[in-house]
Amino acid sequence: MRIPKTPIEFLGRYYHPDLDRPELSFNKLGEQWQTDIFIAPYFEPRIERIYAEAPRDWDKTGLIAACAFAQCFYKAGIIVRVYAADSDQAAIVRDSIERRILNHHPELKHDVELQARVIKFANGSRLIIEAADADSAFGKQQDVAIVDELHVWKSPNHQRLYESIVSKGRTKVVILTNAGTSKSGLCWDVREALRVEYEADPQGWVFWFSAEADPYLPSWLTPERLERRRRELPPGVFKRLHLCQWGAGGDLFLPEHVETCKRPGLHYVSEDDGGGVLALDFGRVKDWTAGAVVKNVGGSIRVLHTQTWRGSHKKPVQTSVALEYAERGFQDFGVSKAIIESWQMASVCERLTARYGNARVIEFKPSQQSVAAMSKTFYDLVTGGALNFPPDPALERELLELEAEESGADKSQFKIVYRRRAGGLGHGDRTRAVMMAAYFADQQRPSRPMAEILAGIASGEPRISFDDGSSFIGGGKPDVW
Repeated sequence: MRIPKTPIEFLGRYYHPDLDRPELSFNKLGEQWQTDIFIAPYFEPRIERIYAEAPRDWDKTGLIAACAFAQCFYKAGIIVRVYAADSDQAAIVRDSIERRILNHHPELKHDVELQARVIKFANGSRLIIEAADADSAFGKQQDVAIVDELHVWKSPNHQRLYESIVSKGRTKVVILTNAGTSKSGLCWDVREALRVEYEADPQGWVFWFSAEADPYLPSWLTPERLERRRRELPPGVFKRLHLCQWGAGGDLFLPEHVETCKRPGLHYVSEDDGGGVLALDFGRVKDWTAGAVVKNVGGSIRVLHTQTWRGSHKKPVQTSVALEYAERGFQDFGVSKAIIESWQMASVCERLTARYGNARVIEFKPSQQSVAAMSKTFYDLVTGGALNFPPDPALERELLELEAEESGADKSQFKIVYRRRAGGLGHGDRTRAVMMAAYFADQQRPSRPMAEILAGIASGEPRISFDDGSSFIGGGKPDVW
């Protein structure tokens, strides 16, 4: 088969974007806006900075990774690095190249060596996938740096990494992101600085794009599927991820939600009549560990006690601390079950099980499904005012800074995350411990449908109505938005 003459022709023939229709290449499925927003700026030599802010499911990561692959295939001796948000996202980038290009065209493997995080080309070029949260990502040289999911780059280390990337000469920087949760921080600052540059000289060295003012549906994302996500996801999450609307802080809970849960007259108390649930979020290699005890009181989840311990990499929190807290829970707080995340806690689980039995010590092994279920339950409790706790500035601040990400192949589930900010109060471990305990204490409480929750709290409807007969043109803008 004749090899295409240019990288863009290569993309058209060798990139297969839809895993459900693998026989169709980008030539058959690609849409003009993808070329305009992603491909053309990537291969334009005069453009040194690309900022592309687009909703979820626009295939921005997969398409730019394919662009990088094609560039390395055709240009000898270059280094392209993809800085993924974390190791999980790095694996997604690598798997996208393997599943959407190489598996369809095994003849390319004669010129390509695919390793875990490095793709080597016969012409001496390399495509390297880095995890932005890894210390090893710093100080690298590259000709092109692809910064993926910039909206989640919030730690001081992320700030330093970004600065080190853009400070290198001869580096083209491609920034991919969703809208962020706050109009402050690294992503917003970069967005606004590049926007000013672009608007001053649209034909200059910066290409800038945001779908916030004029979002539309790719042909592969149907209105019905989007409507399901609108029903299932928290309103702020949907508007940020799918309408590209920036938030004003954590996009999960509003201040009024937290105020509803606060009980000024409620104090952390000992409960001696049983029924409490204890959870431990143990971070031996982090600097925070947290424990929480809650109890289901008449359908409301009452927070009886929380505690945090701060360590360091040089002097981490010891497992004996977790064991002592669990023992105190059984003895002083009427704990009936202790939820212990088994990672790095095997010895604690064994000792507690030997003393209290399997029925009272639950080894919790997080999975995509369990984390999504736990997140949904916690969201239900807080927005419904069914999580009760005394005033606690640290817990309240964490709740207001919580974010949510889609979780699961159908994108209608979500997981709650906490992204540490400069000056933040830990890693959100206090909230995570409460969330774990609340999930297990809530098992006998009837679940409230998400549609009912959203109907009572949605602040401002999305700019699209899915019930008015509006039609959508495949690959183009909707008739009504």
